[in-house]
Amino acid sequence: MERSIPEAMLVILGAGASSDCLPPSVAGYGIATSASLPSRAVEDARPPMTQQLAESRALSNWVLGHWRSATPVVAHLRDTLSRDEGQSEEKVKTLEVALREFEAAGDRIPERKRQMLAMRFYLRDLFAACTDYMCSPELAGGVTNHVALLNRLLEWCSPGNRTVVFISFNYDFILERAMEALWGFRPLDLNNYLAHDRVQLLKPHGSVLWNWRVDHPSQAFRGGGWIQFGEASIDEALRNSVDETDIQCQAFPQIEGLQVPLPIPSMIPALALPTDDKSFVWPQSQEDHLKSLQGTVTRVLTIGWRGLEPHFLPLLRPLVKHYARVLTVSGGAQADAESASTKARLLDAFDQVPPDSVMRYTGGFARLIEDRPKELEWVLSMDSDWTWH
Repeated sequence: MERSIPEAMLVILGAGASSDCLPPSVAGYGIATSASLPSRAVEDARPPMTQQLAESRALSNWVLGHWRSATPVVAHLRDTLSRDEGQSEEKVKTLEVALREFEAAGDRIPERKRQMLAMRFYLRDLFAACTDYMCSPELAGGVTNHVALLNRLLEWCSPGNRTVVFISFNYDFILERAMEALWGFRPLDLNNYLAHDRVQLLKPHGSVLWNWRVDHPSQAFRGGGWIQFGEASIDEALRNSVDETDIQCQAFPQIEGLQVPLPIPSMIPALALPTDDKSFVWPQSQEDHLKSLQGTVTRVLTIGWRGLEPHFLPLLRPLVKHYARVLTVSGGAQADAESASTKARLLDAFDQVPPDSVMRYTGGFARLIEDRPKELEWVLSMDSDWTWH
């Protein structure tokens, strides 16, 4: 029976959702393989959390070797984030702060503009590689927790006049791979992100599949050639890219794969660098779609997201009904403390929602899918009178 009142669910994914994307049965599996990449330990191939972006790991070091211009950025982050509290210089406690401070010196140190641009390419290829590993048929047959979650949410949509809107702050395209499997979603077609009648995907901080296009004669390729991934000519490409200040902020999909030749000077990865003042990197159509949900959101499910985007939270308040159910999912050693902080931030943002309508689950994404705890059944319940058992 179709419902007469439109009803929407927001599913907000943070870095924890990607890091915990594998089912428990394969999460500890030893080796991740890919058709085009060297085999890696599963723990090394997982998408990193924000604080881990600059850590010395086999995969990140391998990608960094292809983007040497990003080496000074990573070196600064590793040095800054490894300082002990007892040292004389105050420790920078988050990667976002450290990266913003490094970038801010670009006006005095011109080389840093090129280095920060190279950081975008490093992040793009790191998360593209992680996606290839996590969604590899050899690892789990392509089955991720995202696939199971989508299946469950499609059931929630089944009464009709219900939609699920994913808001992913992750650069990877693990969710897009799941959508491909379920209904032939095309991640290289931006129109597809809003095309499904029941499930849409918004990515406020960009994607490894998107680029800004820079159209300027000075950035034409010398000799009409293509710049291969990892070639020494990347330095020239990076110099050309940062010399142009009039960047067209139009996101469009890029060709997938690390080994595909790309016209680097005219295609800059459309990613919001992980600084504490990052802004939106998404097509205007996605922002407009989010705003169109005003007063229709009755469910909010957050997975691995801590609600630390002050520029984003104000957009959510007018969307959420006063009787909405909110469930936050977190995992890891600090799950309880982090989920309590997330709940407090959401209650502040959704001040019309009573505290007992915001629940916490600290078992992580994989256990949420595997165990289907009562908290999940509560937020997905079709029955408005559903009570705890």
